[in-house]
Amino acid sequence: MRILILTTETPHHVYFVKRLKQFNPLVISEESMRIKKDFDHKFFQERIEIEKKHWFDGKSVNFEEISNTFYAKNINDQITLKQIEQFDPQLTICFGTRILESKLISKFNKKIFNLHGGNPEEYRGLDSHFWSLYHNDINGLVSCLHLLTENVDCGPIVFLEKINLQKVTKLEYLQIENTNMCVNISLNLIKAYGGLIKFFEQKQKGRYYSKLPACLIEKCQKNFLKIKVK
Repeated sequence: MRILILTTETPHHVYFVKRLKQFNPLVISEESMRIKKDFDHKFFQERIEIEKKHWFDGKSVNFEEISNTFYAKNINDQITLKQIEQFDPQLTICFGTRILESKLISKFNKKIFNLHGGNPEEYRGLDSHFWSLYHNDINGLVSCLHLLTENVDCGPIVFLEKINLQKVTKLEYLQIENTNMCVNISLNLIKAYGGLIKFFEQKQKGRYYSKLPACLIEKCQKNFLKIKVK
């Protein structure tokens, strides 16, 4: 099966691809957008170091060490579109890119799925797990795989699974468990693909959230510890 993964090069995305490398996917990795000062926080660098240690013995690993890779400046560029057309994927999984434009989505003929960290019926957009914690909503700590449509995070849901919080001792480890769940539901999608894949339409359109400001990170950390105590 020709599997395409649209993503960005971060430790958790590299680990995700490593777990799916048995399928010899093509990875299209777009250039990460610069984080503005108001959204930068030491939490994110600490999380990167934790993930590198957890998965790669503290080393930096890139996609090219694992899979066939094309690096794109922007996932919506014409040159990226040509790469996708040449590869002609049977199945595409999107995991952590900017919003895909309609000209790109239309090329997949409903064969593209998106991994979303959170419940899109409540939290659409960016940093859904952080926003769930900001609102003290433990039910929002889930991993979702849905059909990708032009309406952001509004496509029919294939999997919506709770994250195992028993292994998450502090907030910096939450993304590790979310990634593990994303691997599992992606493998289940691949296993079921070509047969009957069950979808369920979203009952409501969740609120769209932008990136969480750095000044709210500490509140999310405190709320997470409160949830863990309960």
